[in-house]
Amino acid sequence: MTVNYRRTALDRDTTFYIPKVECFACYDSGLVSNSDGFVNRFIPDYDRDKKGNICGGQDLAIICHCKAAYEKETDEDKTKKGFRDNHGNINTVLSITGETQPVGFSMEKEKIRQIHTERKQNWEKTAKDVNQLRNKRANGEKVETPYYIEVVKENLTKVDGLFSFPTEKAVVNSMKKK
Repeated sequence: MTVNYRRTALDRDTTFYIPKVECFACYDSGLVSNSDGFVNRFIPDYDRDKKGNICGGQDLAIICHCKAAYEKETDEDKTKKGFRDNHGNINTVLSITGETQPVGFSMEKEKIRQIHTERKQNWEKTAKDVNQLRNKRANGEKVETPYYIEVVKENLTKVDGLFSFPTEKAVVNSMKKK
């Protein structure tokens, strides 16, 4: 039996959906992301170096309070480790020096809930706006691109070479210069 996994052309062009997740703070990963800078509202120097530049990995990960962060029982009666134990405590690991250290840290539940709520509202607004734009364009109307899409387009033009990879010749030439 052949499975058709393609959306119809009309559906592809006129519908935009928000992510199907339960937690918008961590997107069901158990780790709260800071890609939009929302964490910096509560912790201004989170993942920033001493000069204030964004530098991911500077600090411990923020462990969410949603169910994705907790240990789970699997179908094979095994426990799948999470970032928190069943009591809500953050799990620990042994460092390379043999010391016990936490896998992350716990930010206040209310702050994480605020991040979740605001991200969800932003996704809902974006989906509504984008779907209205797509429907207008599908009906042949001329519409102006929203400012936030223009900002992203402009920022993407500034990252020249972000997705390009050096050719073998370029790699060999750079090695010769050393």
